[in-house]
Amino acid sequence: MTTAFVPSSSMALYARTSSPTQAGQAGLTAQIEQCSTYAKTCRCAIQPEHIYQDVTSGFTPLEQREQFARLLEAAQRQEFDFLLVSHHDRFSPEATLLQQALDQLRERGISVFTAILREPEEPAS
Repeated sequence: MTTAFVPSSSMALYARTSSPTQAGQAGLTAQIEQCSTYAKTCRCAIQPEHIYQDVTSGFTPLEQREQFARLLEAAQRQEFDFLLVSHHDRFSPEATLLQQALDQLRERGISVFTAILREPEEPAS
């Protein structure tokens, strides 16, 4: 994944949280705001019909995520070229599921970008 891209009007957004009450940086509203702000700085627009939100564990298989399935269907119809997420762990904190999501999107010609880069955590002393 990368953090800079060429402006395009064909952009979608994917947000995921583990529970409806999850707050802070990982909450759905916060993710959507972060991505929308980032898109505006790149002069891109995200159409409301291309905002996909799942409330499920990051370990839930991709095929069991309703909104991710809708996103893939729209990608297959070439309704957008770029997908924006706040951070790559919104697909999954688990490497295999993350790679599976990225592969499915690439197969459909979708480039994935992150809006927020997190600094690596300092090791515990």
